[in-house]
Amino acid sequence: MEAKITVLYDEGALPDTSYIGAQGSSFVIEADGETTLMGVGHRPRYLENNMYVMDLDADSVTRAVIPDIHKDEWGAIDALLKPRSEPLKVLAPSTVWGEKKKFMGCTGMYVAEENKSKLDREDLPPGWSQISEHLFVGVFGAATFEEAVLVIRAAKGPVVVSNRCLSGMKSIFEAVEARFKVMPVAFIGGIEVGRKNDPLCDAVANYLKTVGCRDLRFNHCTGPIGVGRLRTVLGLDGLKDFYVGESAEYTL
Repeated sequence: MEAKITVLYDEGALPDTSYIGAQGSSFVIEADGETTLMGVGHRPRYLENNMYVMDLDADSVTRAVIPDIHKDEWGAIDALLKPRSEPLKVLAPSTVWGEKKKFMGCTGMYVAEENKSKLDREDLPPGWSQISEHLFVGVFGAATFEEAVLVIRAAKGPVVVSNRCLSGMKSIFEAVEARFKVMPVAFIGGIEVGRKNDPLCDAVANYLKTVGCRDLRFNHCTGPIGVGRLRTVLGLDGLKDFYVGESAEYTL
């Protein structure tokens, strides 16, 4: 049995396709006979386009996990809810939820009034929750900011899916090791590094090299300069790009 992770929304898209790359992040995780979205991206029209090109029907989605309060991860939620025939279970840390759009921004995720009946809200508690046989979600952070991270329990070890990794690579990896008794074998997603000579780039790269995690697929908020810095330490083949339309599979 396999788990498949496909990029649905990202700043980069595969060339010579109809996919659109835009600010935001979303992954499709197919595991245990279910389909989970990790983030839904920033803009509804781009999510709709990429779902159409991918032939992903809104009703085929089992659940959506919104990882944090940033609009990059939840802004397109109405595009996923609107075509649904049944309510969608949406899991998120309690700090993600807002009430409504405001004139100058918002205080968290909001849903259009006409789509509220199609959202089945579930607050994720701190720590680990199991959402299917091989899929887990961990919530990290403090009362003012919480971040959800997905973990696939694959045959060779945990696969981490994180949209931003704001809690820190080391903290997340150590929490995964404490829960699953082994270090992650793969990391997929983004980490906010990218400034020239950003010391965090070298720290993250050296940490990954030390713990032996070699299946690395970075996108979203990992900027080009950050990718270059990481490859300086990990090697050109030590870090893969992961654009809209690309997939990775793991044996369960």
